Amino acid sequence: MKRLLVRRGAVGLALGALATTGLANIPAPAGAAVANASVSANSGFHNDMGTCTVSANQPDPADAPWSDNGAPVTLGTTEIGTVTNDGNPADITDVKSAASATVTATPFTGGATTVKFSGNASASSLPRLAASGCDAHVSADAGAGGQYILTQPMWATVTVTSSGSGGASISGGVSTDTSEAYLSSGSRGTGSLSVYLPAGKIWVGMSVGADAHGAPDGVHSSSVSGSVTVDLTPAGSGSAVTSKSKGKRYVTLGARDCATGNIAATVTKKAKKAASQITFTVNGAKVAKLKGKKIKKRTLALPAAKASDATVVSKIKLKSGVTAEVSRDYLGC
Repeated sequence: MKRLLVRRGAVGLALGALATTGLANIPAPAGAAVANASVSANSGFHNDMGTCTVSANQPDPADAPWSDNGAPVTLGTTEIGTVTNDGNPADITDVKSAASATVTATPFTGGATTVKFSGNASASSLPRLAASGCDAHVSADAGAGGQYILTQPMWATVTVTSSGSGGASISGGVSTDTSEAYLSSGSRGTGSLSVYLPAGKIWVGMSVGADAHGAPDGVHSSSVSGSVTVDLTPAGSGSAVTSKSKGKRYVTLGARDCATGNIAATVTKKAKKAASQITFTVNGAKVAKLKGKKIKKRTLALPAAKASDATVVSKIKLKSGVTAEVSRDYLGC
């Protein structure tokens, strides 16, 4: 399967295929930009060893829809029961599982937006005897996902955090029809990745799960809580401009042209009288230098590798002896 262009920085996490199965296709609310958006929560238990009687499992809740309206949507479920050895009524395992997920998404109109998923899951299988003849298998999971249509290329930054113990995990990320990128953590970890997404349909999602076994060699309890944040930002976007010694009076750093990768830099009218020299660097490499009569109101196209992030710095040497500066960071195209 084709891989997306990915930048990542993760500790205790893995990159792989997005797993948010089990979510129903729920029609989006009128006016919503996200489609097939739903939250699910499931929990239950059964027996994996011996002849044992399992108390009744309760039905899981129906999936719930969510939208890009800034309102959080939460869905959860809990199971409590027992597994009893048919040959020894004193051999009882107490079981409990719970899971929930919450989604909050800012309004999406084609530009930058943020989708935040948070979730928790826990499972316990606790035999009352030192060594049970049953293996009560308990599981809980919750997930959420939705579909967006991108009208322009975007960078998705996925950040995952988790804390907990035992056999539990949380994962989340983005995918297209042909490519997938996600981060998966065990019960403890944090990390992030950035992935380039072409215009078109994408899926964002999160899943969280916990597992426990009552067998003597099993993990008797596990839990995890955490979050997955997906920030979508148009390719070529620039950060806020940083200015020193009122550098923005003399140079303004404008938009990036994703057709060429070039970045617009404008020398202002005030620079003509105040500056003796202006230099421009892109990722540390000098790309332009102006002195004397060349310092006048004008706009330069600073060259930058199209697919790469770029940091532009302009140093303005003033006739007063002070050196002013402006800088701005840009995402790749």
